[in-house]
Amino acid sequence: MNNEPTYSYDKEADVLYISFFPGEKATSAVELNDNILLRFNRAEQRAIGLTLMDFSVLIQLTNLGPRSFP
Repeated sequence: MNNEPTYSYDKEADVLYISFFPGEKATSAVELNDNILLRFNRAEQRAIGLTLMDFSVLIQLTNLGPRSFP
């Protein structure tokens, strides 16, 4: 199994998928905020990847600089 992280961007859905262990399926996920989903293997207690929704909005600068999230 490839252990190099990979990413893919779905332009139509505006979603960036980051896989820490490509090819491995997550068994659970937790919503970190309205735009960020952490996918993980629950049995091994290991993060598998991140899903960043509305990615183009997440990377926009604000008047105060880069966005921050709670």
